[in-house]
Amino acid sequence: NAYFAFKITSPTSRIGDNDSCQDLVDLFAEGLSAAGAYAFAPDAAELEKYSLNNPDIVLTISLKGEQTELYFSKVDDTYCAMLEKGGDVIYKVARSAAAFTNKTATDYYSTFLVLENLSGLRELRVEAAGKTYTFQLEYSADDDGTNAVYKAFYGGAELDIANFKSYYQTIIEMNPISYESGSNGAQEVKITFVHSGDLGDTVLAFRPYSAQRYQAEINGTELGLVTRTAVDTLVSNTQKVCENQSIK
Repeated sequence: NAYFAFKITSPTSRIGDNDSCQDLVDLFAEGLSAAGAYAFAPDAAELEKYSLNNPDIVLTISLKGEQTELYFSKVDDTYCAMLEKGGDVIYKVARSAAAFTNKTATDYYSTFLVLENLSGLRELRVEAAGKTYTFQLEYSADDDGTNAVYKAFYGGAELDIANFKSYYQTIIEMNPISYESGSNGAQEVKITFVHSGDLGDTVLAFRPYSAQRYQAEINGTELGLVTRTAVDTLVSNTQKVCENQSIK
């Protein structure tokens, strides 16, 4: 995608945070150094002592058909123990050198719910309060990407494209405030991104979670909670953009 470089595929599919994911790639591209060793040819008792029989982190690295697994467990605030699958050395690694040991899974989540490129869409549908708003989209550009022209239509009438881009930006800028699972009802608001090519539709939907929160989901996968205010503003802005009212 033009907007993001990493996608998390497990345990759920979502956009990855560019900085955190790139740091992880760079770390292993440049090499990870050990500060020493805790044990050589460790037996079961030593594996248990350093919690490597049930490690805190398992890193699986695949490259050109080759795959290896690295196991990490925190020893204290300064060091962690590392063992390569099939290896016979438990390494002592500074946690400052392996910054990912200080992160949680959500640190790798992008703060964006969706990052669909407007130029790749032919239609945008918003369903809310029993009404469907359908926007027809057109995009053209020279072969080198210059002289790009965007157009948006609603009910056959062409919309002010600068205002529509501002509206679209408010959708892109929606972000989760926390990561909780579950919801308490059916989808109340749904946005369908219809791609120009062979890609399937991307559906961003919101289900009530509490009086002040909605659960956001992409194609049925939960992404985190957003505020009711954010969703209400989305619906209000949808009504406004249809009438070419300014989106701020």
